[in-house]
Amino acid sequence: MTNGFINTLVAFLIGGATLCFNFKAVDASGALMYDGEGTIVTLGDSYRMETPQMLIVSDGTTKGIYQKEIDEIVLQGVAVGGAASGVGASGSPAANSLQGIMDNPFEVLRHAGDFYTVTTWKGGKKSISGAPGALPDKIELRSKAGAVYTIGILSAKKENSLDASSFVLDPDNYPTAVVTDLR
Repeated sequence: MTNGFINTLVAFLIGGATLCFNFKAVDASGALMYDGEGTIVTLGDSYRMETPQMLIVSDGTTKGIYQKEIDEIVLQGVAVGGAASGVGASGSPAANSLQGIMDNPFEVLRHAGDFYTVTTWKGGKKSISGAPGALPDKIELRSKAGAVYTIGILSAKKENSLDASSFVLDPDNYPTAVVTDLR
């Protein structure tokens, strides 16, 4: 991938960060698939992503997904490269899948140029290769099948000390949840 903004964003996130974002997904026909906001806290290949609908937590070995509306937890093993098992043969998310986008933000960003046409904006201006060290405020991914995924970065801050327990989903904290363990 040659996009400077994407490389900078991945480096920023891997180093430990909190990022508030909005995310919109539209399929090839223009139908809205998802529109919402969330927060992601990262450290290395570990992350904690929360939206009003779900919580996704990965410590780099296990990924837990808590779907709030249906009170369900799914635990999965994480394959080499940080992608959840079952996401794709190479560990990369499927090119046209909303679930692929949500499965592992690092793999999506690392391989964005392989599966999507990537456009970034900084300060309201379209950019293809941003200045080193500059984070974009919006990233648009267009799949070859015509779906469009837009990630808006609302705020970003570096984190210097994060507790490893933040990246583990403990089913005991959700006593009424149905738990499916796929590890």
